Amino acid sequence: MTTETMTTPALDAWREVIVRLNEAADRGFDAARTDLAMHSNALWAMYIAAFALELLPQGQDGLFDLVALDDSGLGFAEHVLDAEQITRRHPIEDFPPGASGVIVELNKLAGEITR
Repeated sequence: MTTETMTTPALDAWREVIVRLNEAADRGFDAARTDLAMHSNALWAMYIAAFALELLPQGQDGLFDLVALDDSGLGFAEHVLDAEQITRRHPIEDFPPGASGVIVELNKLAGEITR
């Protein structure tokens, strides 16, 4: 018997947020080699991604291969700001329970970047 994983546009967006935050963390850690101040922001992005991942319903984590990013040349800030914008596409109720905490932290990180 096979089980089919159900998904929604909001869950697709949530997975994209996780992928973008992971990409941001990777770019941030790379940038921290020459700019030590980037390390804490990269770590912050990584933690937000981890918390967001924990909120996914069971069976959703296998669908990350379906997330295709056109990230040619995007850096840390662009990935974080893109992730923040993605969360605005859907009502909070459509995201997994607990998403508001992740979104608050993401908004704080985005605010830190843009100030």
